[in-house]
Amino acid sequence: MKNEMRKSTLIALAIITSLYAYAQEQSSYLDPNQDPDWSALMQDPNVDFEEITQLFEERWSNREITKGCGYKPFKRWEHLMQSRLNENGKVLRGKDYWKAFTKLSQKKSLNGQWRPLGPILDDVTTRETIRGVGRMNYVAFHPNDPNIVFAGAPSGGVWRSYDGGRSWESNTDNLPVLGVSSIGFDHQNPNIVYIGTGDRDGNDSPGMGVMKSLDGGLTWELANQGMEDLTVGDIAVDPMNSNIVLAATSEGVWRSEDGADNWVLESNNLNFKEIVFKPGDSQVVYATGGGRFYRSSNNGQTWQYINDGIIQATRMVIGVSPADP
Repeated sequence: MKNEMRKSTLIALAIITSLYAYAQEQSSYLDPNQDPDWSALMQDPNVDFEEITQLFEERWSNREITKGCGYKPFKRWEHLMQSRLNENGKVLRGKDYWKAFTKLSQKKSLNGQWRPLGPILDDVTTRETIRGVGRMNYVAFHPNDPNIVFAGAPSGGVWRSYDGGRSWESNTDNLPVLGVSSIGFDHQNPNIVYIGTGDRDGNDSPGMGVMKSLDGGLTWELANQGMEDLTVGDIAVDPMNSNIVLAATSEGVWRSEDGADNWVLESNNLNFKEIVFKPGDSQVVYATGGGRFYRSSNNGQTWQYINDGIIQATRMVIGVSPADP
């Protein structure tokens, strides 16, 4: 009898603790004087589309719209996603696209005639009238050959250049999700390349976790165990041990010790967007999540929030220099 009461008490405490933690995370959404992190909400697969758009309209009523205020990115996301909802009013996840892609691949036919519908540059449609079409999320350089450059687009896949950026090619148009926010080369074997899927800033594409190439980016396979629906804002491959891969995702920092075959969540579930190793010492890693700066001193296994002299912001990026690490 006492054991049963003890179990009931522990279960009740666990539920209360979980509810309190959830309430703490959601408090900024409920506070009328504080805006939530809209980019994090847009990447949350559990958020109801109608609820988030209604909340946005309420928060922006009678507010001046200025350049860089965040209004347009949300509206672009709203316009794009309103036709990409499931029957429950939730935005389709990365695995939904993959499932549909797999099903469609079984029914593909070489018959039929196709022609591009645009945008096509001509005397009427110019670079000035289609601004934003060429937005890029990431550029990565081959560790040994400066002529090889990879670039990731928010909804246009991976592009490769073998002549220092003078010409480009892509072979990822057949992937179900084309958003790429991060690219990481294996420093010891550059034929191994990782990409982080999804659009981390504008949310133009949903995430499917990490994908991996073993042939220098010619073909890609999923390497996303446990993170199938997550947007990966950044990838860091340990330069001292290429089996160690870190991924900054929309739900925390994930770490792999076997070249992305298996992943473990090593942080809280904030929306992390940047992760960088300290030059010369891969035990020290820096990351940003939820507009905060974090530091790890054990190769990304645990993280410490650093707030001394750093103001919390919506968006942070990190730069490190080998000259003064």
